[in-house]
Amino acid sequence: MTHIEFIYDSVLLKGLILKRERFYIEVQLISPFEAWENYTMISGRCRMTPNHLLTERGDETIRRLLIESYKKFKILYESFDRISTDYTNYKAELISVNEISDIEIRSNIKKKLEDWFFNALFTSSITGVIATNSDRAHIFELLENNVIERDLRRYRRTKDPIYEYLRIV
Repeated sequence: MTHIEFIYDSVLLKGLILKRERFYIEVQLISPFEAWENYTMISGRCRMTPNHLLTERGDETIRRLLIESYKKFKILYESFDRISTDYTNYKAELISVNEISDIEIRSNIKKKLEDWFFNALFTSSITGVIATNSDRAHIFELLENNVIERDLRRYRRTKDPIYEYLRIV
């Protein structure tokens, strides 16, 4: 694995190049925010280009991917409380959608809710950032861990045995 460092927006970005091939690059942002992976590939007819990812185009692509990862995490970091509240509301909507008996309609609504959540989070026309499917899984994991930690902190403060029972059920 190769390390890369550069300054973007007065911030030192550090990354790891996890995989670099002629038509595929995978990088991971390690500083200032940890463990955000991003990748890109050249597919189809575009593979005929002499500017594959082992050339200067690959160096530019690595920088672009790390900048995108930084922007995504920065958006999360700067407004995490609001996003956590939105995530709690999103989960409440999912629970109410489960009451719909038609599986196809229910899955379509769940997909639309997920799209709404991420479109509200990363308004691409304003931020220039779009959450990919792999980003979505990572963001959901971060938010779910935050909800669990918040609930544990709340329980420890109250030490309510009924609340503990409801968390288990």
